Amino acid sequence: LLAVHKLGLAPEECIACEDSENGARAAIAAGLKVVVVPDLLQPSAFVAQNSYLVIESLSDWLALSQQNRNGLCARELES
Repeated sequence: LLAVHKLGLAPEECIACEDSENGARAAIAAGLKVVVVPDLLQPSAFVAQNSYLVIESLSDWLALSQQNRNGLCARELES
């Protein structure tokens, strides 16, 4: 949340891209929109249900982020 605060943003305006259960849970608890990229284990039911998106690979994440030249922001995930 320190980085969110330094950027002058609200947590719900930010996206956390996480590959670990603990990282995803922390980001969910902080109020960030969470995109999960599973590593060796699939996310738990809690993380899957409370994440904005679960994607298969970082290639999927790159494709999403390249949709906007300035990068993907949480507001764009709403649409």
